[in-house]
Amino acid sequence: MKKITAVLIVLLAAASLSALEVSRTELDSAVNPDIIEFKNYTGPYTVINTKAQIAAIGTELGEVIAGKESLSAGTEGRYQIIRAIDDTNKGLDADILILGPAVGVDHIRNLRTIIAAYLSAAYSYSEDDAFTLATFITVYNAVYRGKLDEVKSKYKQVVLDNLKSEIFGLSVNFEDWPGKTQIVIPLHDPDREGLSIIDTTAITDDNVIDSMREEDERGVDERKNMVDLKEREADEAYEIAQQAQKDAVAAQNAAEDAKAAAKEAEAARIKAEEEAAAAREAAIVNPDDEEAFREALEKDIAAKKAADEAAAAKQAEEEAAALARQKAEQAAEEQQFSDKKRMETLSERSAIASDQQKNLDEERAAMNMVTVWGQKLLDEKNGFSSIVYIDVDTGKVVRDSPVSLIRNRTVILIGDSFAAIAGKKGLANSSIKLVLIDKENMEICAQSVENVAENAVLVYQEGYLWTVICPEKDFILAKYTEDLRLAAQSSVAVTESTPITVTDSGVIVTAKDGSVILLNKDTLVKK
Repeated sequence: MKKITAVLIVLLAAASLSALEVSRTELDSAVNPDIIEFKNYTGPYTVINTKAQIAAIGTELGEVIAGKESLSAGTEGRYQIIRAIDDTNKGLDADILILGPAVGVDHIRNLRTIIAAYLSAAYSYSEDDAFTLATFITVYNAVYRGKLDEVKSKYKQVVLDNLKSEIFGLSVNFEDWPGKTQIVIPLHDPDREGLSIIDTTAITDDNVIDSMREEDERGVDERKNMVDLKEREADEAYEIAQQAQKDAVAAQNAAEDAKAAAKEAEAARIKAEEEAAAAREAAIVNPDDEEAFREALEKDIAAKKAADEAAAAKQAEEEAAALARQKAEQAAEEQQFSDKKRMETLSERSAIASDQQKNLDEERAAMNMVTVWGQKLLDEKNGFSSIVYIDVDTGKVVRDSPVSLIRNRTVILIGDSFAAIAGKKGLANSSIKLVLIDKENMEICAQSVENVAENAVLVYQEGYLWTVICPEKDFILAKYTEDLRLAAQSSVAVTESTPITVTDSGVIVTAKDGSVILLNKDTLVKK
């Protein structure tokens, strides 16, 4: 998280933190700027896309790549995949996901959904494994954002030829994604079947794991999922190694048989050559002897046939020996790969166990923690803020809402939700709406259908929420139920930032012409 620049505390509620996670990155990020925390758009949307619609972007790209008819998919300007592979052995191949200027993705969760869907369609990963991989791929690309020199030695030249240092990797700020992003997906073996197509070693290096350990709960769940995947990789490679070893033994036996056959064929060739030479000499000594001439011809043909058979046997011997070596090398490589994955999982499981204990200690400490909620000012110029929970004893921020676009510093607690006006204009799919923010997970759980005016105030009186909306060219007063259903709207236009005063006699607002008017509380018709 970014360093706190200002905190506006509203001591309106105190509660146990037993159901809240303790945020470790709030203060740590002020010390270590390399901690990865993605800044997402967390306000209301003009159009809300379903998970299936978002995943379809990745699925379409993956289906093209899976067909192996093209080394690229998608379109420039939007979402595009470049498959950078060649037959050289030095370095990793990679798929490169390019986010063009016209992409609309603005939340890391949705970006991971696109990548996961791509991996499932292109390489047949399960939904769970694909999302685990997508999570680590995004962190990996964020850790090395703009640091191509630090990883270039790992990749083949065909990959590097398609990358630009200035847009390599993934910015932590969603506003920098369109037109400025090349997400590298390292490939262990693009032609392999099974779990080890993506190089899980690369995307879980020490820098990536260190970054994930700075997340809430130290990223334990995601890391456990990756360890589970690696263990299955190890099992899969072990099975391949065992089969390859059996094949290597069979191939070696076949090679020995081929060697014996080649030896016999060579001996037959030598004998045939000797007999042919003797027959030729006899024919030369007795030029008038037709029988000697015919025998010389027959021996010569037999010698040529024996030579061909010996050559074929020698080739078969070489091919059998090469296959035996190939199977033995494959068995050794797969066993080495399996051992490597097991060592990685052992090391990471130990680290996870340690971090789980730390999490447990913090949870126990949090059981008795008393907190108050308030607002943190994020943007003084535009008045954007977010909701935070503060430990009463230490004064530290222990929980921070991802909704970072609350307007006009107004939050109203209603039951299990906070009501607020949130959002901003100018983004691809953003809007300003009246929202409800869940008190527990601190994310938007409902939003109004109507757009709210940028400078509108928010009032809660008599069980209703009152604000100003802008359905067309004029601003009008709106009355909402606690679940954000529009109960009434004024019959006259009002000023955008009109004060709203709810009285027993009606609602007092400032009309578009600047006059003060009184509206009926039920119908919002001018009295």
